[in-house]
Amino acid sequence: MTGFAEQVWVISEGNPFAVVESVRALPKDPAADPSGKLPVPRRVREAVVRHLEALSERSRDLTTVAAVIGREFDFRLLQRSAGLEEHEAAESLEELVRRRVLHNVGERFDFTHDRIREVAYGRLLRERQRVLHARIASSMETLYADRLGEQVERLAHHAARGELGEKAVVYLRQAGAKAFANSAHSDALAYFTQAREFLARLEPGTARDREELSLLLALGPTLQAMRGYATPEVEQNYARARQLADAVGAPVEQFQARWGMWLVASHRANADTALELGRELLALAERLDDPALLLEGHHALWPVLVWLGKSDAARHHLDRGMALYDKARHRSHAFVYGGHDPGVCCRKVASWAFWILGYPARGLEESLASLELARELDHPMSIVVALVWACVFRDLRREFPAVREHARALIALSTEHDASQWLAAGTIIDGAARAELGEGTAAIAQIKRGLAAYGSTGAQLFLPYFLSLLARACSKIGQPHEGLRVIGEALESARRTGERVWEAELNRLEGVLRLASDPDDVAHAMECFRRAIEIARRQAARSWELRAASSLARLLVAAGRRDEARRTLAGVYDWFTEGFDTTDLGEAKALLDDLATT
Repeated sequence: MTGFAEQVWVISEGNPFAVVESVRALPKDPAADPSGKLPVPRRVREAVVRHLEALSERSRDLTTVAAVIGREFDFRLLQRSAGLEEHEAAESLEELVRRRVLHNVGERFDFTHDRIREVAYGRLLRERQRVLHARIASSMETLYADRLGEQVERLAHHAARGELGEKAVVYLRQAGAKAFANSAHSDALAYFTQAREFLARLEPGTARDREELSLLLALGPTLQAMRGYATPEVEQNYARARQLADAVGAPVEQFQARWGMWLVASHRANADTALELGRELLALAERLDDPALLLEGHHALWPVLVWLGKSDAARHHLDRGMALYDKARHRSHAFVYGGHDPGVCCRKVASWAFWILGYPARGLEESLASLELARELDHPMSIVVALVWACVFRDLRREFPAVREHARALIALSTEHDASQWLAAGTIIDGAARAELGEGTAAIAQIKRGLAAYGSTGAQLFLPYFLSLLARACSKIGQPHEGLRVIGEALESARRTGERVWEAELNRLEGVLRLASDPDDVAHAMECFRRAIEIARRQAARSWELRAASSLARLLVAAGRRDEARRTLAGVYDWFTEGFDTTDLGEAKALLDDLATT
């Protein structure tokens, strides 16, 4: 039985240079470094070398230059990089095509086989490779001066192989930014990582500090997307960026570095710190009188105010955000501020704010608009965050099949784009939806698995809510005592972080679980429901108030206090003007109708 090399490569006896693939094609990467390929089988190498040695000296030299350029190149780049006159390059190129070393690909040229290029490249000494890569980078800068962005990946490759120092850092950073903009997160991280390696070799000084700042600000959103928003790596990245921005950066860079620190604080659920940073960002944007920065200043305040239980105050910043946002003008913000589009964020946060404040129909409009805009922009990470908030919004409305649908889409997209924090969130929410739909212990195992993965990202944001999902699932399978323990953990998390938006519901759930654990514990349950109503009223959270009032009213009915039950529920139900198709309002109406007929 022949080995892999012999299976793949068949050398034609009629033409000792004709190398034929008999099993599968190798990937063709225009910027790939042939030195990284599998070793060329000895018989193939010898055949290629014999054929190359039979070429004229100038054609042989031109072959080595072509091998360093890579797959597919045009005549001008080859000629300039080889340092030949036009007629000299043309004559040698004609020979190479005739001798089947190269062939035409439209107006460009390519090697007739990867292995030819690999052998030609491999025969060069390392220093000669470096010199040619550097010369090719210089030639590309001259020939493509008006469209360097189109060539940035190849420029990064040649500048790095040519050990061009600062140029390598710049082109690798630009290639990383381009990859991130195309949602190729792993590629972006690889470019940025290589750029940092070259940066470390540069001489200390202001120029190096400025380039490091640009690199860190470009790297931040990629780390957020792949590692999560609250990891030590992300925090260190933006802390260093802030230090450099204050020393050598422009005002916009100072703003961007602080915004990155704000996002770390937000996802660690350091609500008071996030609020302070948000106010600082808005004040800086106002001093600079920059509409783009004003949008992001409001962006830093609208979610944190909702988390703090101040949805009414958040509406001002949401309204300003919607007024400032322009889809075309602010499209690039997704690649600078948090990896998602500010317009998508504005609408997704508005969906929660409106639901909490008692406008479930308006909230649904905003949730649908957020998803629609994200998909229209065709930006995967904006779709991911829109799905996260849509999952929670549908759970708030108790629409569990829709929760499951969004959660499965979130898991798939997060997996595709290495979004670890949101993959964990999707796992938790999908497990919770499974529990609500009756799947029991398997669903709880999934929630716990998701919570462990979420915790590994360093994120604390959403944790009280995620724990409430686990508590609800425990109740579903007849484990109210475990549910109570989990609710206690959730309440402590909300108090510790300041994420008070969930407090009313957590207190209501504590009352429900106390009754499930001990039906005679009416006094403690009633205390929980009244406390939930009080918190909801302080937060102007009509939807939380309605839910808590419904729970209290049922308990009052069971205790024979029907008039009090009716007054308790009617007072908040009568406030609503929309959303009567939702489960909460439907159940409240049914209970009031029952109380009215007896």
